[in-house]
Amino acid sequence: MSRTRVLALLASGLLLACALSGCLNPITNPPQALFSVSLSEGETPFTTSFNATLSFDPDGQIVAYQWDFGDGTTGSGPVTSHEYTKNGEFVVRLTVVDNSGATAAAEVDISAQNPVPSANFEYKPRSTLPDGTCFVCRGEKVTFEASASDDGYIVTYEWDFGDGERAEGEIVTHSFQSSGVHMVTLTVTDDDGGKKPVTHPVTVEGGDPCGGGTCVGDICLTTDTCSAPLPLPYEYLATGEVGP
Repeated sequence: MSRTRVLALLASGLLLACALSGCLNPITNPPQALFSVSLSEGETPFTTSFNATLSFDPDGQIVAYQWDFGDGTTGSGPVTSHEYTKNGEFVVRLTVVDNSGATAAAEVDISAQNPVPSANFEYKPRSTLPDGTCFVCRGEKVTFEASASDDGYIVTYEWDFGDGERAEGEIVTHSFQSSGVHMVTLTVTDDDGGKKPVTHPVTVEGGDPCGGGTCVGDICLTTDTCSAPLPLPYEYLATGEVGP
């Protein structure tokens, strides 16, 4: 066998061994997926931004950025933003692809929270004392009417009249059997479970109601219209006295 043929056979063997061992296809390092988020939680609807420019490839370059926002929508590009319109917990996933086709991924949790409803209420009939205080009479039938707004709809209206009595409904009636200041609380609950309480003081005066009006003691007064009481100051809740 000639020397040339021997060398050719050796070279062929080396090439075959190299091919089987993978030395003809050098191993590349995968990319690294990194990104930041401007806002990871908020009340819906809210928009948050994602920045993946920190992602890198140690021996090549990243050619694609693919986003899955966890709510059925997707995006692309190194920098993007997304609006969450429904409340829930979502996982955002970034996948980067380098020039050799290798991929890497990173994830972050997003909390889209249900906005709580707003609530308030009015009550009537009521009159005013000389100092401007609104009041109702002991034993008088008082109508309480709730007002509320929400991104969805209100499912329950719960009343606590501050005298041990409770009721449910958007419009309810109640008679106070003792004079004094009663802390009336309305709590509304929306279709996503969000709750909002609001408390106003209701002043109850005098003895039994007289005729169709209101009374303080034995003095009958005509029904007057006065504005809804303001939200109760913290000092009142803490001490039972209205602060400055």
